[in-house]
Amino acid sequence: MRILDIISRAVRGRPDSVVCVVRTNAPEIFGGSQCRYLYQIQSNTLKELRRVCLVRVFDKKKGEFLNHAKFYVGFHFCFTENVYYHKIYYGSTNLTIAGLLHHRSVRNSGNYEEFSSSGTNRANLLQNISRSQKNYLREIRDILKHECDLQVPSFLRSYIDSYIHELNTILNRVEESISHTTKAQLFQSYIDAQILYLQTLSFISDLPGKKLTERILKELMGRFETPDPLQVEAMMTNDNKLAEEIASLLDLSDQELRGETHKYLDATRDALKSLKNYDVEKIREYYDESEIELYKLLEGGEYLENHLRKINEILSFTH
Repeated sequence: MRILDIISRAVRGRPDSVVCVVRTNAPEIFGGSQCRYLYQIQSNTLKELRRVCLVRVFDKKKGEFLNHAKFYVGFHFCFTENVYYHKIYYGSTNLTIAGLLHHRSVRNSGNYEEFSSSGTNRANLLQNISRSQKNYLREIRDILKHECDLQVPSFLRSYIDSYIHELNTILNRVEESISHTTKAQLFQSYIDAQILYLQTLSFISDLPGKKLTERILKELMGRFETPDPLQVEAMMTNDNKLAEEIASLLDLSDQELRGETHKYLDATRDALKSLKNYDVEKIREYYDESEIELYKLLEGGEYLENHLRKINEILSFTH
């Protein structure tokens, strides 16, 4: 049996008691010519997941767009017995400059599989929830709350406008910085510009109303070449010497770096302008089949509020 079948059976059986939250990449960041197969796989997967899961592909506070670490965290709470069961499983992760930098030895170089779990599924008293477990629960709570907030047109409009304002400020700052600067700083701005574009694609992909957001994203991806996120991650560095070395290895001149940076800054501005077509008042008219199915399953958001109340009750316990 596939894990998706197990999740689907559990959620459909008791949507008032079971909630599944998935954090992953937006399929659109794999929209470049070198990653088309990843785009299709991720797109198909998310269509299935969104039928029964709350899927997030962007976090406005953290802004990350890369997530190669794969892990599962599960909690089962029994309020009658005042106990909980906890399980954690770590899958694969990767080693890059932007990733696990603390692994420096030859033995730890390259990709590897780290399989680890929290051990037996024994019960613990609710009062004994650890700080690390509470961090996971707070993350789940924040995603649940965000999902509830997105159902309110006034919040949705404010959320979008705030992102547009913040990104325009950053875009202007990056653009000003590349007029007179070192090659290392030029290279870092070149990477930053690609990250901003990828994050904006993820931001749009994360918004409700997939019939509309997918149309906006398809138009953007038809006009601009999407950078390869795996290559972007590999080139991320705060070390000026290393930045110069990578730029030299790629044979990128100062003029080419400025040109490429401007290209991605313009692409991001174009993406932000496309959000003017996003009508928050009519967004439910643009729900796709997966969104409609999940919305009905959650009783129009009623169960989300129940889950929020329960998780806040759990977090009120002290260790």
